[in-house]
Amino acid sequence: MNDCSQNCRFNLQNWVKYSKMLLQRYRDNKSEFIARTQFFGKSEFVLSLIILFENKHSNFVYFRFLQKMFSKMLTDTLVLLLCTAATAGENDDVVHVAGLLGGSARLPCDTTLPTKENPVILVIWLKEPAPNPIYTYDLRTDGRGNHWYDSFNLGGRAFYNGENSSSFLAIENLQEKDRGRYRCRVDFDKAPAKIYKVALQVVVPSQPPVLVTGEGIQLEEIQYFEGSHLTVHCRVKGGVPPPQLFWFVNGKSVEGVPMNRPRSQQLHQGIPGLGSSAVDTPGVGLVSSYLDFGVLARNDLDTNITCSALNSNLSAPVQTTRRIQMKLLPQQVQILNTRATLSADTETSIRCSSWGSRPVAELTWWLGGELLHSNLSQVSGNEAYSNLTESVLRFKPTRSDSRKFLKCRAQNPEMPASEIEDSWNLDVNFKPLLDVTLGQTLDPRQIKEGDDVYFECLIVAKPPVYKISWDFNGRELKQNMRDGIIFGNQSLVLQGLEKGSSGNYSCRATNEEGVGVSKPIHLDVKFEANPAVDLMFRWTFNNTSETSDIQESRFTQIGPVSNLVYSPFHELDYGTILCWAGNQLGHQQLPCIFHIIPAGPPEPPQGCRINSSSTDSIQVPPPT
Repeated sequence: MNDCSQNCRFNLQNWVKYSKMLLQRYRDNKSEFIARTQFFGKSEFVLSLIILFENKHSNFVYFRFLQKMFSKMLTDTLVLLLCTAATAGENDDVVHVAGLLGGSARLPCDTTLPTKENPVILVIWLKEPAPNPIYTYDLRTDGRGNHWYDSFNLGGRAFYNGENSSSFLAIENLQEKDRGRYRCRVDFDKAPAKIYKVALQVVVPSQPPVLVTGEGIQLEEIQYFEGSHLTVHCRVKGGVPPPQLFWFVNGKSVEGVPMNRPRSQQLHQGIPGLGSSAVDTPGVGLVSSYLDFGVLARNDLDTNITCSALNSNLSAPVQTTRRIQMKLLPQQVQILNTRATLSADTETSIRCSSWGSRPVAELTWWLGGELLHSNLSQVSGNEAYSNLTESVLRFKPTRSDSRKFLKCRAQNPEMPASEIEDSWNLDVNFKPLLDVTLGQTLDPRQIKEGDDVYFECLIVAKPPVYKISWDFNGRELKQNMRDGIIFGNQSLVLQGLEKGSSGNYSCRATNEEGVGVSKPIHLDVKFEANPAVDLMFRWTFNNTSETSDIQESRFTQIGPVSNLVYSPFHELDYGTILCWAGNQLGHQQLPCIFHIIPAGPPEPPQGCRINSSSTDSIQVPPPT
């Protein structure tokens, strides 16, 4: 090499000039300067020169001394270094390049020739702040280009390609350690070098967002009450550069929505690496944002809330979506049956339906303020779709249930004070209920033959009866005014009682629900032998000569019956035996009469005639 170029012609004056420039570059960036001079193989000489300048020895004698000390080749090398160092053009613009962790990136370096006479002889890549090159492309030996890389930094993951404006250093399988600033120096033959600055951002995706409440509880683990206030926090760990968070409600961005419902506040602003000129500092942090959803209404159930984290346009955002789970009050409860009149003691099915509760409502039945436990069946619908609950009550009303309120009550089992109810004021029809009484002025113990009595039939029925009848000893009694049997509205009159009037009397009534029969009432008509309490018997014997009482020792009495055992022994023992009975009402007027007649052979027949005869029989007709 005889000279640098027309702009860097070697002489002592230029040497001093360019050496001062070289010294200034050394002071600006010592590590880079030393690294570059090492490629010329004689950095010791250059450092000696710098020491001279640093010690203010600018005498030309020293330069001449150096020229004699070192060979002509060293001097040429120094001249080349001084020329290139003094004339290298450094571009202050920084090119920002981003690549995904594990992906690839291309670091541009423009190697366009100044002229055809100034080919590229060397391309050097350095990574700050290390002083040594990490990759070189050297064309000084054979012009075909020799690639060299630092195995510690890039290893075989890097490759330089191209000799024009689109030249680049490709790095595969990006690692976080690859993040940082790079410099590309392009040296030309007999032309100023060019230096380019490249900032490489290795994008590390963040972890999936976590949606929690203000208390830090996972959102999907809580079921909110209707009317409660919801604030959702989105927390994202990791990510280089730190991600920016975006909110979506049912797939729509919340941006532009009025602040009262919903609004979001971003706690971390900006996405370094997305249009930013700053290079992020590696590290794992926490980015959070909250969404003030507001007061929850019923239609917010199953609303999808999405938090999206984005830290680069090289990859899709990382999203987490959660549904709002809610506990809802029952909206309506209704007894589905028509409010028709019920029949007592007849089973009926009553249906009740409730909807709107989540979880599904529990239905209970109440009658007159008392909980019904028996004959209850309940079917619950699918809460995810219908929120419907149905209950069927198998109910057998009684007449006492009329005018009571039957209530179907719906309640969310997980929400206090959530009861709503529907009621039915029951109207119950029933068969007639009857009761027979003797006239109030009558004493049933003093009714005797010849008296008049009357009965009253007390009736309770709904609807009213349309037919009333009377029974005597289980058989229907017919009205007969001639015989003293008279029917009133709800009464029976018996005139001139006889001994046969004693018996059981009951009334019967009919309405639309059926026939009711009263319990019978017994009528005891007193006559001479009635009552049979305290009866006294008297026996007498009468023949043609006398009448005498039979001694009490000769007859017995069991209740209302007296027995006499009589045996005649003489002719005078034949005659008539009489029996009387008496009680507190009097004595028997006509006695019981028994004739005792002696037995003897029959008298011979008289006035007989033969009707027919044969050899072995005679037929005699009875006397006429």
